Formats: sequence, structure tokens, C-alpha cells
Amino acid sequence: MPESENTSLRIQYAEQVAADLEKNEGEQQRIAAEIEALQTQLATLQQDPGHTSAGP
Repeated sequence: MPESENTSLRIQYAEQVAADLEKNEGEQQRIAAEIEALQTQLATLQQDPGHTSAGP
């Protein structure tokens, strides 16, 4: 494989890895916010005296 082709592939790979890492970071932030909201909902339900653990 010519050196220029090798360099081009490395650049493409590095760009893809950077894009994937950025996307993953965004997903982690979204999921963390979702977990926080669910934990708040759970705490509210646990404090509700009418709530039973058997479900609705």
C-alpha cells in the first residue's frame, strides 16, 4: 500500500474514532440525565404512601 494511501486511511480512521467518541459522550450525558430523572421519579414513588411494590 502506498504511503499516501496509508496516511489517508489513518486520517480517516482517526476522524471516525474522534466522531465516535464525541457521539458516545453525548449518549452518556443523555443516559445520565435519564437515570437522574428516573431516580427522582423512583424517590417520589417510594415516598408516596399509596404506592405499593406490587405495581399498579
